Amino acid sequence: MGNRIMITGLGFAHPETFVTTAEVCAYFGVSEKAEDFEQRFFMHQRPLWWDSGKPRSVEWPGTTLAVEAGRQALAMAGVRPEDVTNVFHISCTPDRLHFQADAYRIVEQCGLYQASCLQFDLGCGGIAPALLTASQLLGTGAARPVRGRRVGRALSLRPLRDRGWARK
Repeated sequence: MGNRIMITGLGFAHPETFVTTAEVCAYFGVSEKAEDFEQRFFMHQRPLWWDSGKPRSVEWPGTTLAVEAGRQALAMAGVRPEDVTNVFHISCTPDRLHFQADAYRIVEQCGLYQASCLQFDLGCGGIAPALLTASQLLGTGAARPVRGRRVGRALSLRPLRDRGWARK
């Protein structure tokens, strides 16, 4: 059995504006379809970059949210940016189609200058390969676990066998 790992810290961010399906349909000129979309997709509203009845242009929308989530996770974990060794960015809608561009921007904006990064453009399906890669990096010694100041919380992944912080 390989290295088992656990996620010990997360962040979350979304656009500040929630827009109804009717508003989105009105923007695209298909107002009559709003009820059909709501019934078919079970979604009455969604967070979007939106101002005055139309989409707002944001240069790096997904990456901007990932940076905010990363900063929250660092703060929650009590981990210094220089202690983070690896960043895994998972997305189904990359902001830039250039290899690893979003992940590099996250590393830069969060001040994680010692970290390497990998980007998985596989949507939710990217979680499994990201965790497998993290486990392999920890198992080979190519990455080291991050130790947070608070017991049981850290931004990065730890080998599950490393339980010195757990109560016995």
